[in-house]
Amino acid sequence: MIEKRIIKIIIFSILVGFGLSLIFFFLFDVATALNVIIFVLIGTALILFYSLWENEKKIKEMERTFPIFLINLRKNIEAGVPTAKAFIAAAEQNYGNLTKYFRTFAKKIKLGVPITEALEYLKKNFSASRKLVNSINILSQTVRSGYGMSSTIYSVSEYILKILEVEDEKRGVLNQFTLIFYAVTVILGVIILTMIKILIPILSEIPGFFADPCQTPVGFEIAICELFKSISYLFKSTIPQTYYMFGILSLVTLLQAIFGGIIIGIGVENSLIKGFIHSLILFSLIFFMFLVSARIGLI
Repeated sequence: MIEKRIIKIIIFSILVGFGLSLIFFFLFDVATALNVIIFVLIGTALILFYSLWENEKKIKEMERTFPIFLINLRKNIEAGVPTAKAFIAAAEQNYGNLTKYFRTFAKKIKLGVPITEALEYLKKNFSASRKLVNSINILSQTVRSGYGMSSTIYSVSEYILKILEVEDEKRGVLNQFTLIFYAVTVILGVIILTMIKILIPILSEIPGFFADPCQTPVGFEIAICELFKSISYLFKSTIPQTYYMFGILSLVTLLQAIFGGIIIGIGVENSLIKGFIHSLILFSLIFFMFLVSARIGLI
């Protein structure tokens, strides 16, 4: 569900950004159009980050609460309470923000809905977690068979708790890798800013040290030079004389941020959607580093 919503947000943002950039391109210039695209991307990053954070928070709460429900259910079963009443009594306990789902589940059983069908209601509302969906399926099969209820409930609750423990340990390790990628991106940004501030002015004074094709651009070089000029104007109020190198270095840094985020998503979090979100966050971080540095005169 969350990934479909995120995909819709990304598609909508791309369409809005593309449409607005075309309008501003024809009304103003390339730099203004780029500004529009950048700020649409940054806004999208914030929305996606909030959506993902809310979804992760909800999943974590569900996965930590459901074993408590199973423990209460097992106590009722072992106490000799009939199955239906055992489910009702366990579901009527307080489970924080998830209490409403369990109370509705209990009401369904009270109204005569079979336990297996009532469990489908829980599965639908907890569908964001694959672990809970599998656990409810096992619980449903156990209710149908009527055998080994207590031992199965215990096994399912232990399974969830063990998986959560392993995931917490894994998340700690993966967070370190994520921080490393973020640190590398920031360090690269600082190095590039230092090169723009110190190294490029020195090298540009050395005759013939590097050729600037934007001095006399021809053919496709004209479009490339216009892009670099727009990138320079995007960050600085005046276009620097060395806008060719400024454009190349800033573009390389921004592209590194984008691909670094995708690597985090695929390699660390095993999710391309999360990779796009990391890309947008890193892109926004580097963009503001360059913007602030340029506007306060550091570059």
